[in-house]
Amino acid sequence: MCIFSHAQAFYEEQWKKIAESYQNGTFKSNLPLILEIQNKAVAESNTTEIIKSLKAEFAIYKATQDDPKMITLPFSFPRSAI
Repeated sequence: MCIFSHAQAFYEEQWKKIAESYQNGTFKSNLPLILEIQNKAVAESNTTEIIKSLKAEFAIYKATQDDPKMITLPFSFPRSAI
């Protein structure tokens, strides 16, 4: 039970940081945090956090897809597929 609580506290803390960044208008800087959550969730087979992190990652991608300074995602889609 303690391991679950510790893991959940990690996710809650990270999502709180991300929410604060969104409020400050610096949502692109959230990508490293989101990818950290995603990697941990994959390692722990935490489906809920995987989905939540993918949703957040794609929201950043969608909002910045025309920005040439966008951080490169770990995979890419052909523009025709989007």
